[in-house]
Amino acid sequence: DIDVSLYTANADEDMECQELVMRCFFLEMKVILHECYITNCSKTQDVFNILKNGNASFENKQVNSTTSKKCKECEEYEEKNFTEFIQNFVKVIQRDCK
Repeated sequence: DIDVSLYTANADEDMECQELVMRCFFLEMKVILHECYITNCSKTQDVFNILKNGNASFENKQVNSTTSKKCKECEEYEEKNFTEFIQNFVKVIQRDCK
C-alpha cells in the first residue's frame, strides 16, 4: 500500500561501498516512513523500527572520504518501486549478515 519511487542501491555493489549502500537504504526508509504516516499504512511501526535500528549503527560513524569518492551517491541509483526496493534491501542485508 506504499506508492513511491525510491533510489535503490544494487546488492552487487563493491564491498567497499556497503556502508554507503546501507546509508542510502536508510535514507529512503525515511521517505517510506513519511509516506506511511500520510497514508496510515499497516507497516508504519515496522518501518519505524527498521529505521531506528539502522540509524543507530551509523550515528557515530564518519564515512571514509576516499571510499565515498569511488562509490555512488544515493541519487545516482535507479528509482524503483517499493517492492523492488525491499527486495534489494533484503538481498543487501542477507549478504552483510553472512
